[in-house]
Amino acid sequence: MNPTTIALVVMALLFAGYVIVQVRPMSGRGGRKASSAIREAHARAREAKTPEARALALAEAGEAAAKAGRWVSAAGSFLRSLRAQPGSVELVRRTATALAPRPRLLEPLLLRRIAALAPDATAPADPVFLALLEELAALYGRGRDKGKALVVERLLARERA
Repeated sequence: MNPTTIALVVMALLFAGYVIVQVRPMSGRGGRKASSAIREAHARAREAKTPEARALALAEAGEAAAKAGRWVSAAGSFLRSLRAQPGSVELVRRTATALAPRPRLLEPLLLRRIAALAPDATAPADPVFLALLEELAALYGRGRDKGKALVVERLLARERA
């Protein structure tokens, strides 16, 4: 075997090892246990009789998905739970806590919920709107978005006044 063939075989083996590592099953992160917990929570959400029960089941599915590292699934479950029960401050807090390690998923989710609320200028401050703003300010405060954090904090102070 000449050196070129040996190098080609070594590179093929390294590539095969890389592919196997990238597409391995998720057994290290809870794999089937996490999948079954997520499926059970989604089943409870489908069987729920009230919007509150459905929202709580979806939030549990989101938390299970976040613990398993399935961030997009977690964000989807939390968004569905917030839509099922839009008046819940607890769900806003649970969402922000679970998705805190992934701020790029959390930010659009919070902004989407803020846009859906459309606060009334004559009504007193909505607690869900305030909770969303607080979580958004905390999110921006943790990152490099100090300007956005300042804007959201000023808006929050204005809403509280």
